Amino acid sequence: MEVVYIDVLAAINFAVDFLLLLATARLAGAYARRARLLAGAAAGAAYAVLTAFPIPGGLLWLPVRLAVGLGMVRLAFGPQGRTALGKRFLLFLLVSFGFAGCTVALYLMTGTRLGHGGVYYFDVPFRVVAAACAISYVLSGLLFRGAAKHGAAHQTAEQVEIGLEGRRERFSLLYDTGNDLSDPLTGRPVVVLERRAAARLLPQELLFVCTGLADGDCAGLLPRIPEPWRGRFRLLPYRSLGNAGGMLLMLRPDTVQRQGGARYDAYVAITPDRIANGRYEGLIGV
Repeated sequence: MEVVYIDVLAAINFAVDFLLLLATARLAGAYARRARLLAGAAAGAAYAVLTAFPIPGGLLWLPVRLAVGLGMVRLAFGPQGRTALGKRFLLFLLVSFGFAGCTVALYLMTGTRLGHGGVYYFDVPFRVVAAACAISYVLSGLLFRGAAKHGAAHQTAEQVEIGLEGRRERFSLLYDTGNDLSDPLTGRPVVVLERRAAARLLPQELLFVCTGLADGDCAGLLPRIPEPWRGRFRLLPYRSLGNAGGMLLMLRPDTVQRQGGARYDAYVAITPDRIANGRYEGLIGV
């Protein structure tokens, strides 16, 4: 009789599912909170544990497994449009298939049993799991990095809608692979808006922020922001090519919605610099 240790089963599947969701996020160029990735991995681990018990056979059918995978992606990336959810789910499946194939290949080379009941188990040595994760991630990145990040048309820009106190404005943002700006307190990504574009979003009493940024004194602007708005603003340190360090004025908007309807939990930083000689209104990471 085969003995299955539930804690080991849960731990290994939790780790593998977390890596698969993380790889999906990286390849899709999508932001996902670590807590959400952990929640998605926990759901996958819970399903793996469930398969170790005598359960109705229907729970092991392919449609059920696909539904569990879809639920994991939904937990990992949060509220999003159907199109965005579908694309990320398909990418998750591709990454998972790649990982499974690499694991099977390494299993055949080592002679170690793959797992239990269609899920990963401790009989797979950790070095095999780690190697499979690394190889699957690299291969997926080589095969899908262009389509995952920019779509089939290899777009260079994205239309993003930002909402603030009842206003909703759409901006043309340039994809910037070097834009890894994030809020140091929350880890949320940061969208960069050129000050003239930001002026369309800000109410009348805050327009002085956009004109004042031309002087480069972000810190001096904070005390001048009216009290009801002051809690939404703070300074963001950054580095860029040719600039050892600087500060951007950062705003917490009500909503940021990416192309396709996906919600993007991000902050907005305002820069006095023109983007690509004025061809775009801001920058967004991929």
